[in-house]
Amino acid sequence: MRLISVVCLLFLFSCGEKKPSSQDIDKVSTVKKVKKPIEINGLVIQPNMVGVITFLNGDKIPFAKTANDWKKAIALGQPAWCYADTLNNKGILYNYYAVCDKRGIQKDGNKLTPQKASKLVAAKEIKWNQFFEMIDCAEKGPMGNIYNLNYLNLWIQDTLIQGQGKLSPCLIIDNKTNEINIKNVNKGNGFHLLDIN
Repeated sequence: MRLISVVCLLFLFSCGEKKPSSQDIDKVSTVKKVKKPIEINGLVIQPNMVGVITFLNGDKIPFAKTANDWKKAIALGQPAWCYADTLNNKGILYNYYAVCDKRGIQKDGNKLTPQKASKLVAAKEIKWNQFFEMIDCAEKGPMGNIYNLNYLNLWIQDTLIQGQGKLSPCLIIDNKTNEINIKNVNKGNGFHLLDIN
């Protein structure tokens, strides 16, 4: 009898809780950051992530709608993209095979090359978290799961180093500490691209 009373009380209290509405969630997710080009060590970084779903020649980049679609593309070494925010269809993440495809996603002058990445790493004083939204920190793992570990991950593109082994270089920015590093990561990950001139 006591257990039933406790369960009934819990039910009554839980019914009175105010669940966050979609408007409340939008208020949290739309905290505005500075959205203007950033100049760092002679480089101009555009304020928005690349969000195209076609290669430069007009061919569509295959859309990986599910985790299984993503895993299949990785296993076959095929290009794929997905949404960083699958509920609102926002933010585009690309796998390594899309980024290094010869049809290209970005013009050569806009790609994050190892040389540009080194210049960004050298700029320790930049407060990256002033410029990017939390959705920019989303990433997709090789098994198709979306994570937001508070790191901005950007593919580094270089035809000399791509295609070697299972890893590819990535620029990783900690959105909390603003620490920036270059690491080799699994080619099955899904990361953002950013235009850097």
